[in-house]
Amino acid sequence: EEYRQTDGKIIMKELYEQTLIASNNLIDLDQLRLIASALKNAQFIDMYTSAGNLYFVENFKFQMSEIGRFVNVPVEEYQQLLAAASSDKEHIAIVVSFEGRGMIVDKIVKLLKKNNTPIILISSTTLKSLLVFVIIIFT
Repeated sequence: EEYRQTDGKIIMKELYEQTLIASNNLIDLDQLRLIASALKNAQFIDMYTSAGNLYFVENFKFQMSEIGRFVNVPVEEYQQLLAAASSDKEHIAIVVSFEGRGMIVDKIVKLLKKNNTPIILISSTTLKSLLVFVIIIFT
């Protein structure tokens, strides 16, 4: 049977619609308001991620700069650990780890928790190991 380009478009459209529905079902508007308020009131915003999510994080940093908010995005492992170690309650940390595969994510989250830094976790719904450290969860 011949595969046509329109078949691929239909499949992609269905996958996209399923993703939108699944994502919409996960959004908790009260939690989203809490996160927006925390980001607005934070003196410093730091984001931590692994190389696979760096484009997503850099895009967020750029969008925040357009509204006048600076976001610190340490990239190298040493920079991330240093930033987490010097963080405190005046900072808010956004940790992006969809599968928890980043080599130092656990270390970073433990440092942030030790320093009483509020943490927003952006992850898949299956990542449970970091939840014990997080005060704000956005999946």
